[in-house]
Amino acid sequence: MSPVTIANAVLALLLVFAPAFWLASRRALHSSTPTRWIHRLLVALWGVAVLTYATLFTLGHGLVVRTTLAAATPISDSSLAAEFVVQLTAALTTAAVTLAVYATLVPAIRDVQEIDLPMRTALRSLGRYALALSVLFAAVLALLIRALAEGGPTVYWLLLLGAMVALALANPVLAHVFRDTREPTPAERERLRERCDRSGLSASSIVILDDMPETAEIHVYGVPSRRQLFVTERVLEAFDDETLDAIFAVHAGKRRAHYRGYAVYSLLGYLALGVGVLLFGSGTLVTLFILLVVVLALPTLWAARRAFYRADDYAAAVVGRDELVRALEYAAEEQNLELVDGGRWVVFKSRPPLGRRLARLRKKSTRSEEIASSPS
Repeated sequence: MSPVTIANAVLALLLVFAPAFWLASRRALHSSTPTRWIHRLLVALWGVAVLTYATLFTLGHGLVVRTTLAAATPISDSSLAAEFVVQLTAALTTAAVTLAVYATLVPAIRDVQEIDLPMRTALRSLGRYALALSVLFAAVLALLIRALAEGGPTVYWLLLLGAMVALALANPVLAHVFRDTREPTPAERERLRERCDRSGLSASSIVILDDMPETAEIHVYGVPSRRQLFVTERVLEAFDDETLDAIFAVHAGKRRAHYRGYAVYSLLGYLALGVGVLLFGSGTLVTLFILLVVVLALPTLWAARRAFYRADDYAAAVVGRDELVRALEYAAEEQNLELVDGGRWVVFKSRPPLGRRLARLRKKSTRSEEIASSPS
């Protein structure tokens, strides 16, 4: 395929997705649950990215880039550098298409969240994230592809395992790369330290995210001895100390219950195993892997939800169940989140919907009151 054909295909994807997402966002604003539909559209952006990336390589993007490199530079078309350029150009093109589609959602996000979100600010924030992610993705994938071509299965598996461990350890560094950050003021640091001590959340350092001042975000990254707490300025402005105590306690409980291990690392494990089976396995192994995922996926998601419930129980024990309910309701109102139950589709989620969590906490509170008021 020629570069013109590839460019036309990418343009066609953009001309299809951009109007479709804009129309969907307009319809979402008139639905009874606009926040939920906007969230689904944001998740669907990953589908746009995957389809764009797949289209590029289906039409011969790799061959075009390697041929161009071989003709214009001394870089061998089978070298690691050439593979990195192939993956990076594909990732950057994919990011550009995804950003353009995301831009059609910004007005709806602004209306639903009732925030002042200039288009330039939104695209700058997501664009920086997309650029850093593109470079990281291209580097890791280029290494894996060359390892597969030159070192065989053993080198591939060792490199893949090393990449997964490195990414898990590098979360705090990546947060600094992907986001605009600053050091907290002495007053902010003292306040957040007190809240961490009150909630049982261990953090070796505190970082303020100042690229999205209208959003309330709290993240905890890093290994146990080197955890870093990231909060946006909106959190400091909108949440009182009692609310921070409760939400920090939930984050502390998630780590005590190993929620991330169930929800994230198990998914990465399935993904890594699946890629390896598809590359090196026979048809029988592929069939066995599919059966393994079918058997273990739902129990793994169930275990992740149970870990989240244990996190809520820990937070309730620290700050009180009624205070936790109040804090979660306030945080949901601040972020315009809908308190949905999830219905039967909750079995496919690793994180229980907020409405279901609140109903569970209220039920436990009522049960405790009944036990306390019953005659002995």
